[in-house]
Amino acid sequence: MDIVRAPTTAVLMGDIVNSRDRHTPARLHALFNDAVTAANQNNGADILSPLTITLGDEFQGITTSLTTAATIARQLRLDLLQSGIDCRFVIGQLRLQTPINTSMAWNMMGEGLARARSKLNDKQTGLFYRVALFDDPTHEILFDALCLSLSTIEADWTDIQAQTVAQTLAGSSVEDIATRRAVTTRNVYKTLKSAKLDVYTTLWTALLTGFTKIEEP
Repeated sequence: MDIVRAPTTAVLMGDIVNSRDRHTPARLHALFNDAVTAANQNNGADILSPLTITLGDEFQGITTSLTTAATIARQLRLDLLQSGIDCRFVIGQLRLQTPINTSMAWNMMGEGLARARSKLNDKQTGLFYRVALFDDPTHEILFDALCLSLSTIEADWTDIQAQTVAQTLAGSSVEDIATRRAVTTRNVYKTLKSAKLDVYTTLWTALLTGFTKIEEP
């Protein structure tokens, strides 16, 4: 008899690493809540169980795919980084064994949750993004290597570089950014070059392409 398995989705977990001492606990909590709420609103169609803050500085949610989870992680990372808040993320494969809770990401069980949680709890890696897969250690290592490269680039950004990269990836033109910052377009191009935007986007393309490939039917 064939075993019918639940479809594979993805879990996204994250927590705050460092607020750079810029915010009071109340302000930090408000900024974190605002960012998570915005992510839910902006990605509603791709979120099966909404990103839910489970502790004061942690959240989790369930998305339609690894690609979606990674895209949301980057959005959240750059959003929070502009407020001086470092956040780490785990993007994991998930096969739920209970119904999806469409109200909040609590009270569910499934293959992949424990592994993702274990990688989130491993705080010694220095990675802002990590990947957790069921039974594919080779791809998991390769994906984590890409995540290490992405994290290394982000760790070197200044506040202005992080802001400029975030605005660029959100769709703002160099001209728009220059106007908002009251600088020349040359200055903006220089900022993006020093932030290694070309390398950064190439790495993200590789990561998302890899996710798409392993999730093909």
